[in-house]
Amino acid sequence: MRSRDERRDRRETRFRRARVLLFVVVMVCLAQVSWWIYFQVRESTRERDLTVQVDGADPERAEARRAGRVRMAVAEGAFLAAAMIGGVASIYWLMGRELRREYEQNQLLAAVSHDFRSPLTAIRLIAQTFELGRARETDRARLAKSLLLNARRLEDLVENVLAAARLHAGRLEAALEPVDLGQELDRCLEQRRALLEERGVALERSVEPGVAVLADRSLLHSAIGNLIDNAVKYSPARPQVSVTVARAAGQARLVVKDRGLGFDPARAPRMFERFQRGDAELDVSRPGLGLGLYLTREIVRLHGGEVAGRSAGPGAGAEFEVVLPVQAAAGAETAGAPP
Repeated sequence: MRSRDERRDRRETRFRRARVLLFVVVMVCLAQVSWWIYFQVRESTRERDLTVQVDGADPERAEARRAGRVRMAVAEGAFLAAAMIGGVASIYWLMGRELRREYEQNQLLAAVSHDFRSPLTAIRLIAQTFELGRARETDRARLAKSLLLNARRLEDLVENVLAAARLHAGRLEAALEPVDLGQELDRCLEQRRALLEERGVALERSVEPGVAVLADRSLLHSAIGNLIDNAVKYSPARPQVSVTVARAAGQARLVVKDRGLGFDPARAPRMFERFQRGDAELDVSRPGLGLGLYLTREIVRLHGGEVAGRSAGPGAGAEFEVVLPVQAAAGAETAGAPP
């Protein structure tokens, strides 16, 4: 914990120093440009006076020549100043992007090093127990169940990382087909039944039948699963989770609500950014890469929908709502058909 905070403080300190240095460079360059303009104006004025006094030139023509030189000096100085400010602004933007990228990489490495190691360690220990014949007959079912849970958890982590990589590269595509939203929710719950039972989740389910959407079944499954996992993950012992599927105002609505940690309402827009885990970010006992909500938002947007998160504050639980366009009635008739 301390080393992570120290690294973050060092990054922020370097960024502040770089900003101060850029500000000093801009001020010095602006001062230099201003001096150059002043020098050109002064020299053109001196040249005009000498031309009139020594050579007896026409004062009006000399003044016109001086004014032309002044205008040219001001134009050149303004161009140099604008180019310099633009260049410094670009450097500043690149520095901010690089700082953000470094932060994301550190977050990913920290999460992966913890979250991938935990299920792998559990799988290895259980496999060794079976290999050495130390598993009692009464414990075999429990160990096999734990083995499957950790394998599924590892699979979900890998899928999220790969999906985030494809999304970042612009290669995440959707193969659309009519999908019954309630049935897909039930598939997600069935797939996580062992996990829900292990955590002692008190689940409330309310599903309106026949709510169909046009979606990629695999991506939609991932988005719904991430919301369920998020509700269970950030809840205390024996979580209370409610899931709702309904049709409202010509749209399909999926709501996942928990009574867990919650979050500051001001942080709601940031909850869907990459590697954002809210206040739980500092709690390494809660697994996660900070990609679940980000992927859910991008998948839902890929399907022409929106997702929103709401909470009354820390400790007050959270609610996430997915809104998708409802599939036409003709498509809804075949929504429940197997792929």
